[in-house]
Amino acid sequence: MAILGFISQATWVSTLHPTLMQEYQSGAYRAWSDPLMSYVFVHPFVVALIMSLVYLWFNPFQKIKSIYKKGAYYGFVFWLIGTLPGMLMTLSSFSPDMVSEKTILVWTLDGLVKAVLGGIALVYIIDKK
Repeated sequence: MAILGFISQATWVSTLHPTLMQEYQSGAYRAWSDPLMSYVFVHPFVVALIMSLVYLWFNPFQKIKSIYKKGAYYGFVFWLIGTLPGMLMTLSSFSPDMVSEKTILVWTLDGLVKAVLGGIALVYIIDKK
């Protein structure tokens, strides 16, 4: 998940929203020197751990034979439940002066891409055994 995040930020996210980094430095966010900002680096590992545990405990989509299809479905459902509601809350609660709708859209799409690819990777690793 961390690798996918770095790749997406370096490629399509910056192309889709070239002023995103300026928005990050707008004062709406904590300074990098704030210890709580270290969670930004831990977050992908937390998401990957939660995705793994949920998959192992509930093993959704057992009837689907294709690892890639199963992983894509799992990642999509995980995104639908875990990311989309938070992005809708962000859209409804942040002032557009602080966090633009474009930023929220990019975060939502980025989350979808990472969840689907992460789901495929997870199912591939677990089901290949």
